[in-house]
Amino acid sequence: RTLSPAVLSRFGRRWRRADAALKDANATLASRVMERTAELQKSETRHRTLFESTADSVLVLDGERILDCNPAAVAMFGGTSRNELLSKNIGELSTPTQPDGGNSASEAARRIQQALTDASASFEWTHLRLDTGKTFLTEVLLSRMQLENRVLLQATVRDITEKRQAEME
Repeated sequence: RTLSPAVLSRFGRRWRRADAALKDANATLASRVMERTAELQKSETRHRTLFESTADSVLVLDGERILDCNPAAVAMFGGTSRNELLSKNIGELSTPTQPDGGNSASEAARRIQQALTDASASFEWTHLRLDTGKTFLTEVLLSRMQLENRVLLQATVRDITEKRQAEME
């Protein structure tokens, strides 16, 4: 049995309307995806610029392992490149003992655990420069953060050597 021309005509019109609606929906979706992608790229650029341009040394830590760092951290620790710093762990940037006589490795583990438990920890720390081996005193703020379903630490490090020397004079 064949369909009448009127039925075929109605079916054709409905088909064309459905096809046009689908094309419009695809175009709207593609436009939204492009807008959202542009927004995400702008956000990434803003955050990367903040990270890269701050005068504070910033390290992203997974326990004692350095996952990321900014140019200020490379300069502060006397590194030749970001990759050199990423190849180190925080123990390699510290003196064996701290000024109070405490073992740096055990103190670092304690401070990391404190930051993970309390969301942050602030303390003074003696570090080593990679290029000269000279020590310098810093103020460290460890802040817990969630990134890509992992709990990491952001370490903000400021050299306070000159400030301490001025206070002692």
